[in-house]
Amino acid sequence: EIFTRYPVKEVWGIGSSLSERLNALSIYTIEDFIHADPFLIKKKFGVVGERLRLELQGVPCFTLEKEAPKKSITCSRSFGEVLTEEADIAEALATFAAKASLKLRNQNSYVKTIDVYLEQTINLPYFQRIQTNATNAFLTPTQDTLEIITAAKKCLRSIYQPNQQYKKCGIVL
Repeated sequence: EIFTRYPVKEVWGIGSSLSERLNALSIYTIEDFIHADPFLIKKKFGVVGERLRLELQGVPCFTLEKEAPKKSITCSRSFGEVLTEEADIAEALATFAAKASLKLRNQNSYVKTIDVYLEQTINLPYFQRIQTNATNAFLTPTQDTLEIITAAKKCLRSIYQPNQQYKKCGIVL
């Protein structure tokens, strides 16, 4: 009943040009379009027109595409201020690891290795960044947040240097 009241141009995907072509075939409402000759619609408007007509009849033709799982997940941020204490950096890494673990589980994936990096800022005559990183391989692939945080902290211990100024850190699963 609703389809008899709405002009065919109200359908998403039917612009003014297509609407005019349909009107020339005495197709003015959505109802007219639904009951139009399928062979005529396919001939005049191709497969897209045919699918649109079938969708309006309740026959699904277009599927929603799922996003493919990512092969790597990165979580990193620059700090609001320079950090020098390992505990402060470990806290940031734990947050990043928890966020990345959630993304990992949401796409039903498992991590085989974790890469942790730290970025130092050195103010020489030229602004310079130095990045160090460490990698840890898991014995069995995991999606457990605690295991991932533990591995991130282990990597941090191997690359952290006391009394250095760190501006950024991150993890890559």
